Amino acid sequence: MDAEFATPAVPALLPTRRAGRQRVLMTADTVGGVWQYALELCTALVARGHEVVLATMGAMPNRDQRREAAEIPDLALHSSSYKLLWMDDPWNDLRGAGEWLMGLAAREHPTVVHLNDFGHGAFPWPAPVLLVGHSCVLSWWQAVHGVPAPPSWQRYRRCVRNALQAANLVVAPTHAMLHALRTHYGALPEGRNRFTHFLPSMNRLACRSWRPRWLAVRWCSATSTACARTGRVPRCSSRRLTMPRLHGRCRA
Repeated sequence: MDAEFATPAVPALLPTRRAGRQRVLMTADTVGGVWQYALELCTALVARGHEVVLATMGAMPNRDQRREAAEIPDLALHSSSYKLLWMDDPWNDLRGAGEWLMGLAAREHPTVVHLNDFGHGAFPWPAPVLLVGHSCVLSWWQAVHGVPAPPSWQRYRRCVRNALQAANLVVAPTHAMLHALRTHYGALPEGRNRFTHFLPSMNRLACRSWRPRWLAVRWCSATSTACARTGRVPRCSSRRLTMPRLHGRCRA
């Protein structure tokens, strides 16, 4: 299946086979901050009694990353080196990764799919899809170069737009990122987009070697399971969570 030209088809949000415990299929990459985000979220989900299958792309995890994943009880890690959507000429890898992920979904029977990359949002997933827009090339290019991304990124734009339209819920770390997604890829489906601040684990803040990342653990873990369990998109809490001061000033 070609994700670029896929027709967005939002799967129905149905009650799961089990009212409590959920089975989450989550994607991540091993080449950036999403890896640490995914581990924090997996830890939170497992601690709440849910099952997590983590599928990674971008590069094979190194020894330290495998050790970190192994420290999460019962986490099922599946690794690959398929290119990510923002990488050079990713299209063949995108299709290959899609087939691999569809195979995982068929075997693992997830009750919710949590995607941390735009590349496969428009694929025919068998469960509700939560898509996190951590960042995107078009907004990065505009911010860094002061001009729109060149025409060579139009195929990327179409793929991201299809993914955003197909997802049951789109989550972004800030209002600014959510606005950037709307600006560069068009209006998001009404009632299916939210923002949340990403919060770091206090344990990792105490580790000198840890590089600060925003981690959407509390809200995303609740959202992933609530989508599958209740068949409804949960409302975002009106209470704003403040960023630790050591990261400097950051406004949504």
